[in-house]
Amino acid sequence: MKPDVLIIGDSHSDALKQGCDALGISSIHMTFSGRNWHEGVIIPHRKHGIWIKGRRWAQNKFSELKETLGVDNLASSGLPVLGSFGFHLGRMVPPLCWNDHVVFAEMPAEPGPELSVSQGFVEDYVAHYRSPHFSLVRRFARGSDLLIVAPPPAFDRLNVAARRREGARRIVENGAQLYDPEEDFLDAEGRMPADLLEADAVHGNAAYGRKVVEILVDRELLNLPDRSGPADAGPSAGKKKARP
Repeated sequence: MKPDVLIIGDSHSDALKQGCDALGISSIHMTFSGRNWHEGVIIPHRKHGIWIKGRRWAQNKFSELKETLGVDNLASSGLPVLGSFGFHLGRMVPPLCWNDHVVFAEMPAEPGPELSVSQGFVEDYVAHYRSPHFSLVRRFARGSDLLIVAPPPAFDRLNVAARRREGARRIVENGAQLYDPEEDFLDAEGRMPADLLEADAVHGNAAYGRKVVEILVDRELLNLPDRSGPADAGPSAGKKKARP
């Protein structure tokens, strides 16, 4: 029997895997570091949906996954897809802060002491580094029920909100559903509870992953197959996909 969901992403996808495991949701997981995503190792591919460049170990991992699922194209595997790609904030936010630059949604009428960065620059910056990811989003959204989960709102750096918003906008624009944990996990002071984070205070832990997956299931954002029907019922037999 095929798993219930395919999980693809960076290190933030580990919590999603842990959440699925805790809730008894069968999943298969392919993860690569944010560095590999950022450096263009993972790219869209017309025949296979996704491709890994220049990393033999990673390509072997990818080939094993296709063999396990019995498909040649991961973008149309018949499984709902949980993704954590397209953000990778730790690779893109620090350079935006060099020399104390500040992103302004609208440029101030009177210049202040900050070195300003326009919203237009952020859009071009994100497009330059993440266009392959948005192509992947588009490819998977055409062939699967794709739900991208944004990183936990725990990366406390100047300009992170501007980068996060632009990534979210482009992901939705390219056809994916998006769940942003900012909606549910920030406390009264606008911070992530420490007991839901790993020791690095950036990644969500297993308890966080379970809460996220519970929300996705309760809100019918994660279109799981219906295992209670006939034996030949596939992923399309699950609940109708809800739009956020």
